[in-house]
Amino acid sequence: MLLEAWKPISMGFKRRWWDCIALPDDVDSCDEAAFRMQIKQLAYTSLKLLKEAIFDKELFSLDIYGSLIGMFELNNLDLVVASPVEDYFLYINELPESEKKKAEQVTKPFLNALGDDYSVCCQGTAFFPLQSCMNHSCLPNAKAFKREEDRDGQATIIAVRTIRKGEEITISYIDEDLPFEERQASLADYGFSCRCPKCSEEQQ
Repeated sequence: MLLEAWKPISMGFKRRWWDCIALPDDVDSCDEAAFRMQIKQLAYTSLKLLKEAIFDKELFSLDIYGSLIGMFELNNLDLVVASPVEDYFLYINELPESEKKKAEQVTKPFLNALGDDYSVCCQGTAFFPLQSCMNHSCLPNAKAFKREEDRDGQATIIAVRTIRKGEEITISYIDEDLPFEERQASLADYGFSCRCPKCSEEQQ
């Protein structure tokens, strides 16, 4: 059953997490092999804990697990989500006065301990299927992003120029302002060489 579920994901190019994760600025290039081995070990430990948690020792191999995380690594989008703690306190504030006083007897110590931090938004990354299915162009006509003021966990796709009827909507997977060689090197992680109009012109 797991192999059947894997078939749609197995189509197309993907890299394992420890192969595609960007090298942090504080890690020297001569230490890259050791860094990637640490990431692989982290994935192994994570998979082991996952298997133990769901009591399934045959869940899937480390390579498949690494590919799943790698897909997320290459396709995730930063996002901001409203603080669930703030929503909880706002809910209590709307209760009838008698219920509110009872609830505040429990929540007030926590609120005092948190101070202003109770309203801090949660920051992280998310995988959005629609955005992840969009093709790349170094001259994109759209942009996928998450505004800080949008705290609902949703991503936004906006047009960055006029899009003609029937024209494919594309986004950029990388910084399209990089020089040609650097763009191609960055896109190698996705398994293709870009042949968009911008790259075709610069390659000549």
